[in-house]
Amino acid sequence: MPWYVAMFIRHGPVFTDRIFVHDHINRLTSGVHGDTGSIEYFFEQLGFGLFPWIALAPLAIAAWIRFGTRRGGDAVNDQRRDVMMIVGLWGTSAFVLFSAMTTKFHHYIFPAVPAAGILIGIAFEPLLGKDSSSLAKRVLGTLAAGVGAVLVVLGIAGWMGDPRGVAPEEATAPADWVLAHPWPTSYVAGSIALGLLLAGLAWWVLRPEGEERAKEGPQAWLASVGLFAAPAIVALIARDLSWVTESHPWGFERLIHLFVYNYQRPWPTHFDYRPVLTGFGIVATVTIGLAAFRELRPLMTRAFLGTAIAFACWGLDIYLVDLAPHWGQREIIERYYELREPGEPIIAWQMNWKGENFYTGNGVYTFVDLDTRPLVEWTRQHPGERVFFVLEHSRVGSLRSTLHGAVVTPVTTEREDNKFGVVSVQLPGERGSAPPPPATPAATPVRPPPI
Repeated sequence: MPWYVAMFIRHGPVFTDRIFVHDHINRLTSGVHGDTGSIEYFFEQLGFGLFPWIALAPLAIAAWIRFGTRRGGDAVNDQRRDVMMIVGLWGTSAFVLFSAMTTKFHHYIFPAVPAAGILIGIAFEPLLGKDSSSLAKRVLGTLAAGVGAVLVVLGIAGWMGDPRGVAPEEATAPADWVLAHPWPTSYVAGSIALGLLLAGLAWWVLRPEGEERAKEGPQAWLASVGLFAAPAIVALIARDLSWVTESHPWGFERLIHLFVYNYQRPWPTHFDYRPVLTGFGIVATVTIGLAAFRELRPLMTRAFLGTAIAFACWGLDIYLVDLAPHWGQREIIERYYELREPGEPIIAWQMNWKGENFYTGNGVYTFVDLDTRPLVEWTRQHPGERVFFVLEHSRVGSLRSTLHGAVVTPVTTEREDNKFGVVSVQLPGERGSAPPPPATPAATPVRPPPI
């Protein structure tokens, strides 16, 4: 299953708020729109969403055209053809429909991805080969090939830089730290050597016994042609994912753009995933290229499968988990609840991202307008109190200017969330000495019930 689909199953409830809601509101207020280019636009996005399986997309399409529209009398093959026909029509109609839209956001192509994944899976299954080996041998060979491929990925990533891709907090130049701290040569060599050793073990386990050869169906000639073309496709996509250019988006930003509207959001500078994406790209390209040779196909297709599974796990449990706090507010709102005393409110100032409402159970004051008079009047009614503000980092200086005499202390950092922050504000005056309300009270927000 493509990692793009797995993301919605694994993280859907969390990212519905963190990414879609926040960036949809920003898109409506800032007028940022997606690419309005031609049909090639969605081909590009499918490459990122289906990586590394995109290598087999042409083979899957060819198999659908060649075998998915013909019935031959065999019940099993006819069922396969029926599925291929339905799924192919599903993917084609979704692709054409969304390509015809004038405004194109990256994730609009998502409805075509499950169909593409199913079609690729149907085309990929025969490549694994069919023989009379025992189930235990096939499982052992698959595990050895998959784990071996992952170890080679880590070795290549460690040679390029730090595979984890996160600069420590004390790094003076976080943007350059990852590439400047590769693994020791012994670690790199050991990881690659162990991976190749496991690949050798997988080849020995999966090799045909005696004169037996893996039986291939009528798609054999089509598979060979498709696999010779596959390396160029996956290599081009891998290059785009692992490169950093003078202009944005950088390679590793392209994956998060599959889920957001606002493509101008700044990237957290302490994350750099070039080493690991380079490792995934090289191994995926080599394994699917060598799979074109029939003698190596059972081994290399399993190594490619292991690489694809590892990439999906990395995307779901490392990449998206790392970036989620920077596209949401959960962690910084949690900090407010850790620090507040009973009765100390939190105020959302000059923002309307809805995360502040969601994570506080709607227990937040909101001052959305740029007019600061309602906020000043509200603070006059609460002298000497400590309150908390959630706001964008760029507005902290303006808040200090607005609240004359107040002590503004940040309690979160840009490393925790590079867009939003929480500050503690000690209002001037003596607590309980609020002036009487004016004859015509200023328009202030209604405080929601306590939570």
